[in-house]
Amino acid sequence: MSTRQISPKDFDYSKLRGKITERFGNQRAFGKFLGKSDTYVTRYLTGLSEFSQSIIFFWAEALKIEPTEFNEYFFCLKS
Repeated sequence: MSTRQISPKDFDYSKLRGKITERFGNQRAFGKFLGKSDTYVTRYLTGLSEFSQSIIFFWAEALKIEPTEFNEYFFCLKS
């Protein structure tokens, strides 16, 4: 039996992108709100950077995502 390690690029962040657009209009505005660049945001949404627990909570607070919804936004695997 072979097991494959999951990478950040295996996750579908389309719902998270939608939430960013809904709350902030675009990734640049969200990045600015966080005190970061839009490149910072893009790196996470494209899987180039891996979400840590603290980043998940930081983003969730800014986006008004409840902990019970984390799976929908941060842990949805691509089909």
